This record gives sequence, structure tokens and C-alpha cells, in this order.
Amino acid sequence: MPGWQQFIDIYFVYSDIPRWLSLAIYLWLTQKLISKYKQGSVPHHNLQWVKRFSLGFMVFSLIWLLHLVPYLMPTLSDQLLSTMGWYPVYLPMIILIYWLGISGFLVSLRSYKNKAHGNVLPEQIIAQAKAKLTKAMVEDELYLNPRLKLEDVVSHCNLTQKTVSAVLNQHLNQSFNEYINAYRIEACKVSLLMGNRQLTITGIALECGFNSQATFQRAFKKATGLSPKQYLEQQGKSS
Repeated sequence: MPGWQQFIDIYFVYSDIPRWLSLAIYLWLTQKLISKYKQGSVPHHNLQWVKRFSLGFMVFSLIWLLHLVPYLMPTLSDQLLSTMGWYPVYLPMIILIYWLGISGFLVSLRSYKNKAHGNVLPEQIIAQAKAKLTKAMVEDELYLNPRLKLEDVVSHCNLTQKTVSAVLNQHLNQSFNEYINAYRIEACKVSLLMGNRQLTITGIALECGFNSQATFQRAFKKATGLSPKQYLEQQGKSS
């Protein structure tokens, strides 16, 4: 049993050597990979974070080595552990983890801001896109097509999908379906108030571009706060 205990003690002492070597090899390979991406193939802020990651672990590996060398010397090992333990390694590791976490968060935040900034459209493009969208709805009445898709509007208006999406989401604060359904609902209101007896409410909804009664009811109540029947009753009282 004493022999086994002695083996375990020796193992715990010298097992740190391959651990440290594996970290050193990993850092060496990382530096080789980083050197391949200095031609702009990776965004600068991402590459900077990788460099900081590598640099942080290089500093840590140096601290670990400075603690490991006396730890491997029998004459110094016991005194070192009784005086400082492994705190000279643990504390830098904790600092490194927090530093890398905060650095990674700042990199992702910068990427998000850059992406948001890249989606800003010139005022002239926004005005032109709004005018084309309005013409497509008011004059060309694209909303009457129950199978209308974003791609159809993009093609009809001769705009890019990115531009149409940006104008709808960022400047009109509507999704594509909300934008189209708003015109359909206004058309339904006109037909309902005209008192067209040849069509039911569902028939009017289908005629105005809705593809189902359930979709029409849901969209109408969301826009007006009333069901179609309640809307008619309210308009009848006010007239």
C-alpha cells in the first residue's frame, strides 16, 4: 500500500508536465493558424479577439511554468505548496476566464452594432421604396392576390428584398403580412359599409385578398379591436 501511495504522489507531481506541454503545443498551433488569416479573410475584430485569447493563455502558461518548475523539485515542492498552494495558478486562471468572457461579449456587441449600421438605408432610397410600395398597393392592388409573397412585391417594384424588408420593418414598423393585410382590411371596410348583399362577410374577405375566414377575422380584430359584425354595428350606430 505505501508503494501505491508513493506512485500516486509521484503521478500527481509529474502529470502536470504533459498537461503544460499540451497547452504549449495548442498555443503554438493557434499562432500558426492566426498567421494564415492576416490577409483580411477574417473580420478584424474577430481576429483581434482570437489574438487576445491566445495571448491570455500564453501569459497563463508562463505563470504555470514558473510555478511548475519549483513544484517539480523535491526540495522546494513541500515548502511551495504549504506556503502558496496552487493559488498562483488558480487566481490567474479565474482572471483569464473573466477577461476572455468580457472580451468576447464586447466583440459580439461590436459585431451587432456594425451589422445594424450596415442596414441603414439612405433617405432617398427609403422614400423611393415607400412610393413604389404604395403604388403597388393603391394603384396596382397587389394585395388582392391571396397568394401574394414578398418575392412578388420585390419583383413588381424592382427593388431588392433587403431594401423592402428594411423599409417595412425599420421605417414602417410592420411585417410583410401586416403591411399587406392593412390594405386588405381597408378594402373590406369599404365593401362592408357599401352593404354588398350579394356577398357574405367571408365572401368580401376572400374578394379583398384574404385566403381564409380565420385569417381575416384575426387580422381584422387585431387592426380594429372589433369583429367584422361588431364593426358594422358600430358604424350603423354612428351613421
